[in-house]
Amino acid sequence: MRILFVGQLGLPLLSRREQASAETRVAALATALAAKNHRILVLGTAPYVTGTGMNYHGVEVKRIASLNPERPGGWFYLLRSAATALTFQASVIHLQGARAASLARLMRLGNRHTTLVWTQDDAIQMPGFLARWIARGLDEITVPTRQVQYQLLTTYGIRATYIPDGYIASTLPAVAPRHLGVKVVNYNVLLADSAAAVGRVAKAYKQAGVRAKLVVLQDAAGAYKRLAKQYRFLQFVGPVTGRSRRSLIAQAGLTITDEAVETHVLLASMDAGATIVAANHPLHQELLGTSALFYNPRQVDGLVSVLREVTADASVASRLARGARKRARTHFTLTRTLSEYLASYQAYRQVVSLDSAKQTSFTQLPVA
Repeated sequence: MRILFVGQLGLPLLSRREQASAETRVAALATALAAKNHRILVLGTAPYVTGTGMNYHGVEVKRIASLNPERPGGWFYLLRSAATALTFQASVIHLQGARAASLARLMRLGNRHTTLVWTQDDAIQMPGFLARWIARGLDEITVPTRQVQYQLLTTYGIRATYIPDGYIASTLPAVAPRHLGVKVVNYNVLLADSAAAVGRVAKAYKQAGVRAKLVVLQDAAGAYKRLAKQYRFLQFVGPVTGRSRRSLIAQAGLTITDEAVETHVLLASMDAGATIVAANHPLHQELLGTSALFYNPRQVDGLVSVLREVTADASVASRLARGARKRARTHFTLTRTLSEYLASYQAYRQVVSLDSAKQTSFTQLPVA
């Protein structure tokens, strides 16, 4: 098949903070599809794509101009993308986000037999008539979370297929923690992107009496430096990513997530067999199911209680770690996700089983 991806900024991503879900998903899907001999074209813009285009692991990436280089993307980029769609003659056009989806009818003009797929990452904010008009122009609508699926259905009456973002299990050997600056054997890892979150967890960590070092994947600068002086058990190792991050998590006793963590990071942690304590964010609950302990990040006492429970009983930690790995490898591998998207490309719906999760409606999920 000839498959065109529209709506993402481009590949590869430039930094950890730019690893938005659309770009991460397209990178994984496009390379996997290219490996199966499909012709893949991904549209992007500067600075994500240099020159007129590039090749990314067998994927053709084409640069489309943006009017404002300070804010890549925008309507000009999307209109130029639509023009490219008319000439590429794709079998499938996979649109990321509502803006790109709004141009679906225009993109179909060149080939009435093209399958149009819209993936929406987060809740949309637009008049109902407009959302429904966009939806009627698509052959398939997919969402990576049950939360967005619920919002589209209840707010706009739009039915979408749930296809979770997948991950690729690492086959590389783990990096020894000492090579990443962690000299101690017993340590835990905190995944958080703000000093406020680190401060909340550190306060609970101290009250719970946990003696192991708490490794934070941030630089010890600014507010983080002040926290390092206040809580001596904190160790900042910098913004570690990829194999290094997975290695630290795999060899840690416990992994704590306070804020919403990117899907691919959480899934990699689950695959690594991490014992996870997570804030009760809907995305965390959706991915982790019953394989983690949850707490309300607004309540320090709740986290203190959870930390004491998981550190006092090794069998609890072991059970959670086994459950997380099994859940990730059963429901969220890229192989499974790829088959789901291929089914949607062929206008065939396939239900994703969540038999290891608690069947809880989103109206009952506490919001962090």
